Amino acid sequence: GVGDIRGQRLGTAGTPLWAGAGLRMFSVGVSGLLGAITDQAGGAFLVTSATDATTLSNPLWLQRVRSTGSLAFVASGKRVSSITSNQVQVTLTSDNAGGIMLSWFDDQRGLASSLDIFAQRFPPIGDALWYPSGVPVCQARNLGMGLWIAPSGNGAVIAWSDTRNSPSPDIYAQGVDAFGRLGGGVDVEPAGPPAATALARPAPNPAPHGSTTLSYTLSSPAYVQLRVVDPSGRVVSVLEDGLRGAG
Repeated sequence: GVGDIRGQRLGTAGTPLWAGAGLRMFSVGVSGLLGAITDQAGGAFLVTSATDATTLSNPLWLQRVRSTGSLAFVASGKRVSSITSNQVQVTLTSDNAGGIMLSWFDDQRGLASSLDIFAQRFPPIGDALWYPSGVPVCQARNLGMGLWIAPSGNGAVIAWSDTRNSPSPDIYAQGVDAFGRLGGGVDVEPAGPPAATALARPAPNPAPHGSTTLSYTLSSPAYVQLRVVDPSGRVVSVLEDGLRGAG
């Protein structure tokens, strides 16, 4: 459906700080709130999509609301990409400079069996900092739909599930620096080892389709034996039996 997106800022006591029944974030009817993050100044960035009357596609729109309850962009918001295409599954992060970086799946090449991955960066006030159409992060034929973006300095690392080699998705990643250049000027801090060794509960439990997943963490390398036993204590299956690294 099509409707309005409204927002309100609450004080520490829960009292509304903006007047009226909430601030209208976009002046035209939109298709729902797709994402929102802080602008690191008491306000927020919001992303939505709206159907284009000519192409019937659904491009992304961006708005920023200041802490005072005023809009930083024009009332209709800003187009995330200059291309009118279907832009879906957007993911957002701060650029560590008061702005925002976004990544999304895009069908602007019109390939029915594949969606490209694009990214864009906006400052707190002003137009897009990267290519008007967005930076093409990945154009390999792919049907994996997992997508995430994380900041790296004033650039980003973008990761996604990728089916180019197999129906069982792999995980791919690409770096974009502060200027929209791929593959350079970014870094990813490796995750430290878990704080404790632990075995998680099976999930799902009960197992509706006869299968479940067991996961565990190791705070340091250790020899692991993981077995499934029946009520009498008889070993039904050996899942792990060997030296495993921390993680």
